[in-house]
Amino acid sequence: MPLLSGLGIAALLSGILAVFQDGNGWRGALAFFVVLAPGWLILEHLSASEKSALLQRLILATFLLRLALGLGLYLGLSLYGYPNEQERAGYLFTDAYRRDQQAWELAQSNRPLTDAFQQRFYADQYGGLLALSAALYRFLSSDAHRPLLIVGLGAWIGALGIYFFWKSAQKLLSPTAARNATWLFAFYPEMLLLSASQMREPFLITFGTMLLFALLQYQEKKHISARILAGSLAGLLLISPGTALAFGIALGFWLWLESGRYLSPRVWLIVGLMTLLGMLLFSLSVAGISVEKGHALEVLGEWSRLAVRWSAYQLERSSGWVQKLFREMPPAFQIPFIIGYGYLQPVLPGAFIEPSIPIRKAISILRATAWYALLPLLIFAFRAVWKAPATERKRWLAFLVITWAWMTIASLRGGGDQWDTPRYRLFFLTFQAMLAAYAWERRDVWWPRLLWIEGFSLAVFFQWYLSRYYHIGGRLPFFTMIGIIFAFAILIISGSLLWDRMRKKAG
Repeated sequence: MPLLSGLGIAALLSGILAVFQDGNGWRGALAFFVVLAPGWLILEHLSASEKSALLQRLILATFLLRLALGLGLYLGLSLYGYPNEQERAGYLFTDAYRRDQQAWELAQSNRPLTDAFQQRFYADQYGGLLALSAALYRFLSSDAHRPLLIVGLGAWIGALGIYFFWKSAQKLLSPTAARNATWLFAFYPEMLLLSASQMREPFLITFGTMLLFALLQYQEKKHISARILAGSLAGLLLISPGTALAFGIALGFWLWLESGRYLSPRVWLIVGLMTLLGMLLFSLSVAGISVEKGHALEVLGEWSRLAVRWSAYQLERSSGWVQKLFREMPPAFQIPFIIGYGYLQPVLPGAFIEPSIPIRKAISILRATAWYALLPLLIFAFRAVWKAPATERKRWLAFLVITWAWMTIASLRGGGDQWDTPRYRLFFLTFQAMLAAYAWERRDVWWPRLLWIEGFSLAVFFQWYLSRYYHIGGRLPFFTMIGIIFAFAILIISGSLLWDRMRKKAG
């Protein structure tokens, strides 16, 4: 019965999606069924194996939500988006639009799919997702371009990551914190948007989460873990060797800090090979395109320098007030400014106040609200880790360093852009969600104090944006505003320390 009901649900979903795509309806429904049926059956089987009704509902609900959101964005942007070619075609992200158009072009040609990895297909730096998309179009949808096929695949691959996240969280967190972390991982808005937008992030996050889970249980179930490691590593290297490199370094750091001396050489060999393969494939993918050819370390170093320089240039060029700030600040402060600006993206006051069409404004508010709920937890994690028991401090110190180091890299790589920076930052959502759940569980008197600082900062920025766009109230110079925020933060922190000391003496 579960098999028949699963196939029936997949058939129903396939028929609904086919209605909204070009081409023959029956052929479209069959194409969607080939993509969705394996996903539904895999998700249903894995979630049922845990004997947790909550997990089963969570995985299947988020899969359906991602499909519905993908269809909603596809229709909503085409009807109510900006009047440009990208949004009229139903794409939220420019990268997704360009990649998908080139995938359809490749699928319709006589060229082999391996051409996706050549330089002419600039829309996908690595070629893996482009090749996968082209394969779906060529073999399942050659009569018509059906972009929701990629949304369907990304929806169930993204939902698959929830199962492995749940299993990992059960090993690392208390039952309550594991449940909270899984809710965050499953329904974080940025992840949902990217899963519904033909982007690579749902694939990368799922494969990265599978890697973490496989390493966590490697000592207990070597054969199963080895297969999961091989599959997830192959997926990462196909979609983005650069992310495989980053995950390899992050996981190696975590293993070394928490229990390096107790791990077998085989585990270190796996992590080392993953890092090396990621480095080699990433350097090959950018050599001759972004930078001059050379050995892997030279290519990586030069690409990193050029990427940061280009991102800074793009940020300055995109905004008049940023150009003004760059002229006013010493050059040495420009990189720290980009990092701090990236930490704050997408800016919540800007999401509410900047003029935009309704569908874009709703998306911006949703993304920004979620980030400004998560960010204070990641900040409070510094205190949570500092106060953690010695037996678990190294683990959470590793997660803390990984999370903030990657957030810094994402800010530099994205140049503080309100779309690219959050997208790059999301690659390590697995670590962020677990760290946030751990911090939430260890809240103390400093938690509301941190919220007071965030609330005051947002209020100041709200007034600044109102004065900038609607000339309401006087506008303070930017650095004066930042100084006021810092002064308030220092006042809260110093006053709280004094108050705590007085209460301790009185008690």
